[in-house]
Amino acid sequence: MSTTLAQVRTPTDPEAPLVHVHCKPARCVSQLGRVISGGAVALSAVLLLAACTTDPASPSDGPLVPGPAPDGWEAVDYGTVTVHVPAGFEPVDGASADPAHPDAESFALLGPANDEGRTPGVTTTVAPDPDRTASVEVDALENQWSATRGVEDFARSQVSWPGAESAVFLAFESEATDSSGTSVPYRYEWFVADLEDGSQVLVGSVAPVADFDELQMHEVLSSLELAP
Repeated sequence: MSTTLAQVRTPTDPEAPLVHVHCKPARCVSQLGRVISGGAVALSAVLLLAACTTDPASPSDGPLVPGPAPDGWEAVDYGTVTVHVPAGFEPVDGASADPAHPDAESFALLGPANDEGRTPGVTTTVAPDPDRTASVEVDALENQWSATRGVEDFARSQVSWPGAESAVFLAFESEATDSSGTSVPYRYEWFVADLEDGSQVLVGSVAPVADFDELQMHEVLSSLELAP
């Protein structure tokens, strides 16, 4: 599976439509994607579209623990990190350079739409020279979602991961409005890690709450492999 690089920073206005999928870590949060009912979707659009929040992350998921990918999944190697996704996930097309941040690279994968046309996604950002730690990066994620969409309930934990000096898992739920005007609850899970070589990775998975467990989106993060 090939991947397509897109590099762009999230605009100051989180309501503004985006046309690329790159962001500096934490700014990625508003570029995971918008699901458009009945049509193909680009993860480059904004999913921060509703102020409503839903229940906090389910405690049954527990802390994130590294493990093997399910049988039949595809491995997508980004060098610093390998992401495993179910069959049928495809890279988002389109690329653009961000002169202010030429070293940060981001990649997005889009899964098959469900019966309502709503689509899961995975985004990965690799920063070779981050300007803040993984913990501070997650603080920024929480602050952004709290300030722009009123999310109050976050599940956060430090996790141990091969190849990482420090890693944080973050999960929450928020509603998004699709093109038909329907408000749909989505679940977001994030893995942010400071690597032993000084670089940082941020991987996020998102899907409608009703589909998240069936699609095994949690396993997308639990099967992450970091370069030694």
